[in-house]
Amino acid sequence: MPIKLSKRTVDAIAAGPLPAIQYDGELRGFGIRIGASGSPSWFIEYRPGAGGRRVAKKRFYFGSREFTPEEARQVAKELLASVALGGDPDRPKADLNRPWRTISKRAGLPGVRIHDLRHTHASVGAAAGLSLPIIGKLLGHTQASTTQRYAHLASDPLKEASDKIGLSLSSQMGDTPALEPLKAKR
Repeated sequence: MPIKLSKRTVDAIAAGPLPAIQYDGELRGFGIRIGASGSPSWFIEYRPGAGGRRVAKKRFYFGSREFTPEEARQVAKELLASVALGGDPDRPKADLNRPWRTISKRAGLPGVRIHDLRHTHASVGAAAGLSLPIIGKLLGHTQASTTQRYAHLASDPLKEASDKIGLSLSSQMGDTPALEPLKAKR
């Protein structure tokens, strides 16, 4: 029997050998699952797309101890509202262009694409001396050749590191190193 999920009712749900599921009496499709270990998981149940009885129900888990029952109910309301508008919280957004246009406009970055941010992220990493395999993993590249386009950015930090090592070796050998390493002409 559904009851209003509150701190008191959630704390009263006993963990057993099997997970316990309790639905909220106020918000249809909202509930909590208490695992056998006693860990809570908030969820919503919904029928994606046009819904109807012919469409199988889906369960989407969205949080655990970080939410109070009231906070979890609010998140569930927002998720269920997006489902009512045809969304499916279990599927990633396929098109980020519309939300990105709004974000970039509010941030005062007209003309900046999401891909530009990826490229900048990789460029800053390469300039900071991160290895290309690490940058490739961060970007989700499966081919090393894809990440090679950032290699030119990593050459200056490598030269700087080599110069520092050379200065250190030179001072340890008793030589008087130049105040600044020679800079290559471009």
